[in-house]
Amino acid sequence: MEKTLGLIQAHARGWDGSLDHSLIEVDGKPAVQRTLERLLETRGLSAAQCCLAVPDEGINDAFLPVSQATGVPLFRGATNDVALRLLQAADHFGATRILHVMGQHMFLLPELLERLMAIQDADDFDLVQAPVNFETHFTGIAVRVEALRRAREEILDLPEEARARLLVRPLSYIFNAPDRFRSFVLSPEALPRYADDELRRFRGLAEQMFVGTERSQSDAARAFQPGNFCAQRYVHVVRSLSASDVVLDAACGDGSGAERLAKHVRRVVGVDMDAQVIEKNRRERTSPRGNLAFERADVCRLPFPDGHFSAVVSLETIEHVEDPEAYCRELRRVLAPGGRLFCSTPQNLFGAIPINPWHLREYSVAEFRAILERHFDGVEIRGAVNGLLTDGEVGNNMIATATPRAKARAEGAKGGVRDPEFAPGSTGFAPLR
Repeated sequence: MEKTLGLIQAHARGWDGSLDHSLIEVDGKPAVQRTLERLLETRGLSAAQCCLAVPDEGINDAFLPVSQATGVPLFRGATNDVALRLLQAADHFGATRILHVMGQHMFLLPELLERLMAIQDADDFDLVQAPVNFETHFTGIAVRVEALRRAREEILDLPEEARARLLVRPLSYIFNAPDRFRSFVLSPEALPRYADDELRRFRGLAEQMFVGTERSQSDAARAFQPGNFCAQRYVHVVRSLSASDVVLDAACGDGSGAERLAKHVRRVVGVDMDAQVIEKNRRERTSPRGNLAFERADVCRLPFPDGHFSAVVSLETIEHVEDPEAYCRELRRVLAPGGRLFCSTPQNLFGAIPINPWHLREYSVAEFRAILERHFDGVEIRGAVNGLLTDGEVGNNMIATATPRAKARAEGAKGGVRDPEFAPGSTGFAPLR
């Protein structure tokens, strides 16, 4: 019989160095406390059989009031070696199985967690979970401690870069190694579902958790980049670019990605609708090569001539736009023939009412592909599982590469807004400010 530890993985800071959302109050309680309360509704779990597993750093004293309010112990362990922290907690509580949940996941379905454990009890699976493209705020993962221990031993034998990335995502490592670990994934048909009214209510609650954080508030000085998927997406894109590329970073946010791109290509322009973000980027983001500019612009009405860029990077954007067709038409228009689009977005089997209040719509692989293929050729999609890119399409995030479709580009050529600083057909850029 398995001895289960219900474990909430938490840290006062995210991998990007920002304040973690789990400590933000939602209707008078920290989000992580609501997550714990939902976890404790799982049959067979008591407060003594659960823990909050945090890094052994003073900043995580912030979780002590949550521990006291719920009676759930606060366990302190390793910081950037998440695999070790989970194992330390399991060994401390004498557990043979971890029911793993993240601190922000305050809309857990207890009956789903019970189903995961029942499936694992019925067979010798190392890991049992919902589909990775099911809303993560609703679910957790059941993993056997010995499988996690074996996974960490394998990860420690890898080269340093891979080792650092995988030690923070050991459950994804297990999931992505079916030749060495036995995993079971529930079918979409077997998933419990919330009603639409309930989803809308959750979306309103989530707005409190994400208040003031519609855009990334990263802190490079405190970030741990191997765990920061925002940064890793740009690392992936850079590998496909060349020194001669002229790149648009569409909806560039805090500009850290554009700054990274500028180290590897001929020229980068980052655009964003937020005037304050653009002004801040102009002050703080620099390139020794003088090849980085920031402009305020709407990604659906760009101030650049047709075919102006050899690459367009637009990460975590399409889920925010009201008209994805107009968005795709405009990105296609500014891409040169043979140019490449890099576009990422969350992946969600049932994304019509996303929990993230800033997302208007989240897409399944099929939906994302259908939109892109109306405007682009050679669409290739790679899924990401909790921050790790896979060789397949399925994940809880995805990144597509594509090239502009010639006929569609001609049809959409009327859509652009001309900027007097850009002469049609020019290979120049607006002056740096």
